Amino acid sequence: MLGVSLSGISLLQCQPAPVVTQQAVTKTTATNARVAATDLPVTGYTLCYQQTFDTGTTPSASEWIYRTTDRLGGYNSASQVTVGNGSLNINYNYSGGNYYGGGVISTHTFGYGFYEVRCSLYSATPGLHQSFWTMGISPGTNSANEGYSQMQNDELPQYNTALEIDGFEQNSSNAKLACNHHVYTPSHSSSISQSVWPNPGSSWFTMGFEWRPDGITYYYKPDGATAWTQVATKSLAASPWNVYAPQNFWLSALPVPGGDYGWGVATPPNAGAAMKVGHFNYYAKPLPGNNLIGNAGFEFTSASTATDGYPIGWIESRTYGNTPDRSYVTTNATNANYGERYLVHESYSTPYNCTTKQRLDYIPYGSYKLTAWVRSSGGQAVARMRVIVGGVERYVNIPATSSWQQIAIDNIDVQSDDVVVAFTSNTDGPNQWIAVDSVIMVAK
Repeated sequence: MLGVSLSGISLLQCQPAPVVTQQAVTKTTATNARVAATDLPVTGYTLCYQQTFDTGTTPSASEWIYRTTDRLGGYNSASQVTVGNGSLNINYNYSGGNYYGGGVISTHTFGYGFYEVRCSLYSATPGLHQSFWTMGISPGTNSANEGYSQMQNDELPQYNTALEIDGFEQNSSNAKLACNHHVYTPSHSSSISQSVWPNPGSSWFTMGFEWRPDGITYYYKPDGATAWTQVATKSLAASPWNVYAPQNFWLSALPVPGGDYGWGVATPPNAGAAMKVGHFNYYAKPLPGNNLIGNAGFEFTSASTATDGYPIGWIESRTYGNTPDRSYVTTNATNANYGERYLVHESYSTPYNCTTKQRLDYIPYGSYKLTAWVRSSGGQAVARMRVIVGGVERYVNIPATSSWQQIAIDNIDVQSDDVVVAFTSNTDGPNQWIAVDSVIMVAK
């Protein structure tokens, strides 16, 4: 028996002996060198992902999405984001009565770990909101939205705004860096802004935060310093803060010309104004007993960003003939294995082909176990729980059962940056279905 955590609730897992099949699939995997961290304020971490900006003139299209949605009276454009002189530069300009900035969003999602950036900020005139933070992208229903093409290609969830961690926010006229935390399910809740450290002006500094199941700790280190300074903490032990799902990483320099939120009315910036980023590093370490699946029980709801039936944080496959409209989250506390909601694939009276999956990018190497509770009508051509690691797929069939039954794939050897957990079912017959709840992936 193994006790693990699902959104802060301890569940007792039985360990049946399912028939697990392994097969190769076509998949390319990015490679990042993994080395033990030696210069962090916390121990046990390995560098799993790194972006430096030493070559080229624009950020890598495979790693970054431009932030182009205009908001708060300013304009954001891909043309404002350049690479040069060893940094990513988000330029701040004034032209024709308008203020222009921008940003980038990672194509990957990241979970628990230590996030670090080295930055130089613009501070000479007001009107520029600069930040490094993590949050899922939503919504992806319009081709003008950031991440739309990745969502259509099954690379990102269509709805994934579960939480936000602001490593820092800084307004170019303010005297402080601020660290904040928000959750967006079931509604928006935010912690009080923690203005934690004096504005470093244009001097280079490194900011980081450690995201753990029990809390977030923020750190600051100016260039030339040998030690980090802890500047803020946030507990995630209680509701509504104990929300987890892998999220995208953002770097933003947004023009806010009208002085919204008391940030100061903009005046035309100096020549060469820019937020500059020398690197982004993501570190992770094994967390035995802690679930790495986001929205593991399909309980997340958010009326402002997702239709009621969409599984926030999960990818509903739109490629290879899939029919995502046959996959949905239903609310029925009497029938759920845990909580009130669970995932359903259902044929109704016509054939269907569904895959609901979640990417676990850059998780620590090691041995894992995947479990889920399932029900099924039976009769499908395919009904499987799958895990794909570096191009090798293992799966277990979902049995026909009217009562919840746990299935498992054990001893999953992760030595790849790319892991996908998926539930796939298809049939030509009517009135066939599967139900899925309480999905758990833990390091052993």
